[in-house]
Amino acid sequence: MDLNIQQIKINKYNQVNYIYPVFFIFSFIGFYFGIWKLDTIVKLWAMIVSLYITFRTKFTLFDKFFSGFILYNILSIVIYIYNGCPIICYVNDMVNYLWAMLFFYVGSNQNETSHKFYKYFLYGNIIVFLIGFYLYFSAPEWYLDRLVEIKNNVWFADTNYNKDNILAFQRFSSFLQDEYAISHFAIFSIAVALAITYYRGVKVSIMNYIMIFVCILTAFLSQMRIAIFYSVVVLLAFIIYGFCVRGRRQSLVLLIILCSLIALVYVFAMFLFRDRLDIVIDSVIGRLKQMSFNDAISERTDQHAYLIRNWDYHIFGHGMGAGGSSAGMFGLPHVNDANYYKLLYESGLVGSTWFFIIIIMTLIRAFINIKYLIIELVIICYVLSAMVGSNSLTLAYMYILPFWFAMGRVWNYEYLKQLKNECVKI
Repeated sequence: MDLNIQQIKINKYNQVNYIYPVFFIFSFIGFYFGIWKLDTIVKLWAMIVSLYITFRTKFTLFDKFFSGFILYNILSIVIYIYNGCPIICYVNDMVNYLWAMLFFYVGSNQNETSHKFYKYFLYGNIIVFLIGFYLYFSAPEWYLDRLVEIKNNVWFADTNYNKDNILAFQRFSSFLQDEYAISHFAIFSIAVALAITYYRGVKVSIMNYIMIFVCILTAFLSQMRIAIFYSVVVLLAFIIYGFCVRGRRQSLVLLIILCSLIALVYVFAMFLFRDRLDIVIDSVIGRLKQMSFNDAISERTDQHAYLIRNWDYHIFGHGMGAGGSSAGMFGLPHVNDANYYKLLYESGLVGSTWFFIIIIMTLIRAFINIKYLIIELVIICYVLSAMVGSNSLTLAYMYILPFWFAMGRVWNYEYLKQLKNECVKI
């Protein structure tokens, strides 16, 4: 009887590992048949599982400190009494931002120390990327219909899209409907794929190198500047580490295989999708020419300045959700692509300071254990960097879960102990 109870407990935690593979399946079905919001079923499942694990977690001191930040955001609803913002703005961030934070406890829970979440996430993404490559380059009729429908139904659409012009505007997003999702998932997957490849004592196959290539190609096709930058930086960091610390063989093999795959895929695409390939290459090159931090910031300066001019409640902020895209739908001061400004406006000096203390403490712990927590460190640093030019933490619930999971993993003492005992390190 005890064995059965233990098995039930284990299965409850294991559900987390299958959330993304199932999410990808539902997303594809919904995209193919035009059944929008079908993946909401998976989101609800993830919410319930994360809530269950949160209540089953024995909180450490840092967990309690993190919980204080969540409570602070919950209580910010009081500010809606006088901030003039519709309550729906709070509700939207409650779902996409606050509830996602519960995945911190999924990662920090001392009863769960396996690597399956990252592995299944990686394998699921590789399939998503590969299907996306085919759709993006072959552009079947039904695929164009879906893209047009998606683009024309967003509230900020400023162009009349049709099947003749959609590909000129469409960045790579596979069937996930959003290049932000695909770019985030690409970098998260690069971190996992490279770490697995460079882990000591792990047998590396050609599939490891192919997965790395697929992830990097995805980052470039997404045409998101921060994703392109990070894919190159992270790859070079691992290669240099391999040459300087691990000996030349592994990094040399990686370089040779990546170069070979680039040539092979280019020749293959030239034969099958030549016209489409030229358009995509021109788009990516055009985006690379805009790889300027100053340009990325200056594009949004007016929006930032307007938000700060309307920042009246400096200490406690205007309340969660009051400065994001939801507020923009009602013509209120907001930022669409500047999470730090959004955080300051909504949480005030108190909430922003609280957030940065959490981040700084987590980064310090991750850097101290960088050989073991390299996956977590890359994921966290990427999102923190992306927050400069996007509202990464509140884009959508499913897009940001790996970030909060990685944050929790850094504070999972049993997980770190297991990594050290198994010598799972780069």
